[in-house]
Amino acid sequence: MTPAVGYLRRSTTKQEMSIDGQREEIEKFALRNRFSILRWYMDDGISGSTGGERPQFQRLVSDAKALSDFDAVIAYDMARFGRMDSDETGFYRFQLRQSGVRVLFSNEPAGNADDETSEIIRPVLQAQKRQYLRQISRDTLRGQIQAAKAGWASGRAAAFGFDRMLVDQHGAAQKRLKRGERYVKDRSWHVTLTPSDTPGEADAVRWIFETYHTKEIGLREIARMLNEKGIKSAHGNSWATGGVREMLRNPIYKGWICFGRRAMGKFHRAKDGEVRPSDVVNGGVVGRPVEEWIVHKKPEIALVGEDVWDAVNAKIGSRGNRSRAARARIASYPLSGLVICGDCGRVMVGTRRDGDEKYFCSTFYKAKACACNHVSQKNLLSVLKDLITEHLFCGARWDALKQRICKLLPQWLPSKKTDTDAMKREMNAAKTQLQRAAQNLLMADPENVPMLNAAMNDIRKRIRALESDLAQSCEVGDYETIAADIVAKAKDIFRALMDSSNNALKPVLSQLVQKVELKFGDGLWGKRRIRVVTGCDAYLFANFSFTTVSRGDRI
Repeated sequence: MTPAVGYLRRSTTKQEMSIDGQREEIEKFALRNRFSILRWYMDDGISGSTGGERPQFQRLVSDAKALSDFDAVIAYDMARFGRMDSDETGFYRFQLRQSGVRVLFSNEPAGNADDETSEIIRPVLQAQKRQYLRQISRDTLRGQIQAAKAGWASGRAAAFGFDRMLVDQHGAAQKRLKRGERYVKDRSWHVTLTPSDTPGEADAVRWIFETYHTKEIGLREIARMLNEKGIKSAHGNSWATGGVREMLRNPIYKGWICFGRRAMGKFHRAKDGEVRPSDVVNGGVVGRPVEEWIVHKKPEIALVGEDVWDAVNAKIGSRGNRSRAARARIASYPLSGLVICGDCGRVMVGTRRDGDEKYFCSTFYKAKACACNHVSQKNLLSVLKDLITEHLFCGARWDALKQRICKLLPQWLPSKKTDTDAMKREMNAAKTQLQRAAQNLLMADPENVPMLNAAMNDIRKRIRALESDLAQSCEVGDYETIAADIVAKAKDIFRALMDSSNNALKPVLSQLVQKVELKFGDGLWGKRRIRVVTGCDAYLFANFSFTTVSRGDRI
């Protein structure tokens, strides 16, 4: 039987075709077509709009290259394989094909054939899967905009100090919903926000605003005081600086129900109160200016006055953003864009945590899709500097540079012996000409003296120029001395760059390092299980790569 693997995926737990249903259909297909399923790869609860944010999908592609123990990957249909655009889908299919792996679908036979007709139909089918996401994105965002303009809060979690309230088509309150409570409502009913009746929540909000407004106290201190009082956040957790800041900056507390403060859609985003195609490459969260928000004012639900809210936010703005994320953005990360997570193949991003600058896997940092893979920037830079010095700037390469400079010096300097002799002959001839002009000046008519003086000045200028050229020229035997001096200065510059600050080091590393792919495994830190670096593959711009393996320590 032909060895194969199965790939399972769904975006949400509400999808009709469950993981177990997909597995059953794939097993039936494999049995009918004499495939033996070696193992399964599953991305549960992850969107298929891109392949880069699916760790098991990335592992599948990687195993096809590295293990080469299966000839096919079977998914339920093309949508389960991914709702990527045709370019990205073709990219992954090509990688699998290079590894000798076919992509098959148990419930979509049109995608399995390899004839010319299928080559035409397959991109069309893939585009239809992609269009399904665009349609959902457009319709969902249109409904959210309409609800926001009417002052409803559909699909929105209640902020701390508020509850959701079900209201009928006339705006009359029908049922108060506690945080996390599920509900089924009539199509004509809506959801809005109302001050919470949980004891102490609304009072805690007023205390936070009043304390920050009237006292010289920071956000961290307010978070500490809230935790000491035993007050939990909206999610039932302890308070942190970021949570306090987010509360103080939320306009809901002055009675503004806002939509579009942050643009997050991958396909469409709200702009000027309308649905617009996303203007941000590869998605991401982007803050929008106040004039682009959709605002519905409801003074009756305000917990603080507008004057207090405005004063608090002016105070926050005057102090600047002192959050950990803000400090991380200010910090310099010379390896940004160069460090790759070996588990999911995505770029690792720099951030400051536990008093140290580190690189974390971007998919974990963004959506918890990958493991908490991270590495200390200081230790990683130390390893890279040693490897660069050893492999790129070792003694043999300095010697090769010196020989190369020796070969190029004749092209840079007018220093061939024949050129030197010619300059000496020309200078001697100029001096003889100057002596003759001086003798002629003594016997010349007074009216010719100015003309002779001008001619003599020209001769003197030519002699001085020749003397300068001769002083700067050298013999062929001096080339090695000049090359040695250049190499010595280059060594001093290189050592200074390797010891320089991160800001100065970043452009240097970008010219030397193509990428550094880290490998991770499970380890122990005391009794706690952690992810540790087990090795790395470094690719340099020198037509070679090298591999280093750590001892499993935390670098």
